[in-house]
Amino acid sequence: MTATFNGATTPLYRAITIAEYSGVAAVSAADGNAVSPNTAMSGTTTDGATSGSVTTTQNGDLIFGAVADGTQPFATITSGTGFSARTTGAASGLYVEDKIQSTAGSVAATHTFGTNHPYVESVLALKSAASALTDTYANALFTLSQIGQATYRNSTDSTTAFQIQNAAGNNYLNLNTSGAVLSVGDVAIASTLQLGNSSGNVTQTINLGNNTTGTTNINIGNSAAGTVAVIGSTTITNRTSGSADTLIINNSSSTGSIAKFQDNGLNVFTLSDGGAALFKPSTGNDSATRLPGSECGWG
Repeated sequence: MTATFNGATTPLYRAITIAEYSGVAAVSAADGNAVSPNTAMSGTTTDGATSGSVTTTQNGDLIFGAVADGTQPFATITSGTGFSARTTGAASGLYVEDKIQSTAGSVAATHTFGTNHPYVESVLALKSAASALTDTYANALFTLSQIGQATYRNSTDSTTAFQIQNAAGNNYLNLNTSGAVLSVGDVAIASTLQLGNSSGNVTQTINLGNNTTGTTNINIGNSAAGTVAVIGSTTITNRTSGSADTLIINNSSSTGSIAKFQDNGLNVFTLSDGGAALFKPSTGNDSATRLPGSECGWG
């Protein structure tokens, strides 16, 4: 690349700098620019030299700033707050800086002069390309789009493909791409999985399983000893009328009960291992247990 300068008159001094960037939008990249007045004086306060602000429209813009000192001998100049220096023009009086603006809004290029000099400062905002962040591997293992869509992809399936850990290194979330398993919690770590709102008088629907035919196994509770409690009013409805059984409760061991139903903490119906059923009303009355369609009742 070659840069040239043509002017009507020969200036007292002149300087040209070239900066090259990757990841900038290929079309309509400019997202605003500004130039300070040619009568501006820098002062010596922090960020005293400024281009004037522009208002960007897109998150993640590259903010490019440049300042030219208008008096020799040139002042000592440092980059503005939050900017990184790319050229230090001690010999030319021309300084270049840049930064990434994470959130769109008002922004200006600034520099700090060691001596009060006339200056010209400019700022140019450049939009990032559509994929703002990708890794360096083939097939884009991680991609974050401009509008915030995130994609994570393994080059090789793994039982620990994606993890979220606490400060102690315990897994609070683990995604297994080898077997499509999502695990919440770690060994000996208490955990809560909240589905839906924790408050608010609204209807919430949680679908577990396939939307088409097939068998869905839902395991609730510990794989070893433990108790599973379902709290609150709960309705189980078959997704398809007339299809297979709505609910199957299976005791996988030869001990304990298949199911217990309680009223205020008291067992009112127990289905024991082997199929024995026990009805025990919490209060005595003359119709404690009845069979629909018959006159038989126990009180």
